Amino acid sequence: MSRRSISRSPSPRAPKRVKIDHLTSEDFKNGIMLAPMHGASLVWGPEMVDKAMLHAERVIDPATGVVSFNGKSRAMFTTHPIEKPYLIFQLGSADPELAVQAARTVMNDVSGIDLNCGCPKPFSTVEPRASLAPYHIYL
Repeated sequence: MSRRSISRSPSPRAPKRVKIDHLTSEDFKNGIMLAPMHGASLVWGPEMVDKAMLHAERVIDPATGVVSFNGKSRAMFTTHPIEKPYLIFQLGSADPELAVQAARTVMNDVSGIDLNCGCPKPFSTVEPRASLAPYHIYL
């Protein structure tokens, strides 16, 4: 009966760190970290509905540079200029004209706009959007 030697896995290695030369640790002080620090080339923000963005007020915090789009009671969407090269804004719309107006509201603060014409969640199905098409029979 032969004995096998116990195989040992190699020592664990530290994960590779992605270098982003134009960002410094000062850009991420106070515990703020962005996905690009971990290698993401693009990041998507939360989906915002066109009508909400059209009623938002754009405010820039002079101390931090944070851009906020404020609704009636709170900031609906916030970003910082350092995020612009990576940030894609998700816009929910059922109306081409409203979509263009809302896109113009944020276009100087983001790198791109992802138009979402609907999803089968209740907030999207209360108005006609593309996601409702499979649920309707057209005669």
